[in-house]
Amino acid sequence: MMEMTNAGWLILMVLAICVPWWFYENYKQRPLSEFPGLDEDFKLFPDSLRAIHSKGTMSRTEHLRYMRTHMRLINDELSRRERAEETK
Repeated sequence: MMEMTNAGWLILMVLAICVPWWFYENYKQRPLSEFPGLDEDFKLFPDSLRAIHSKGTMSRTEHLRYMRTHMRLINDELSRRERAEETK
């Protein structure tokens, strides 16, 4: 059986510290003031903005998920409009 080297122990220690820290930083609920421009970013999606404001906090991962979802919806709508213009 192999023994752990000092480098192996060091890597294990780094992972034991960094992985929980990464999850904490990305999933910690933050006040909405930490997301500047939120109202501007979601002005096309008032229902989502109301839900965000009613909750009062949001994590970085939630913010990225909302942004990704809404960007996809915007791109789909732009594609639909382009196709509609081509068929005229």
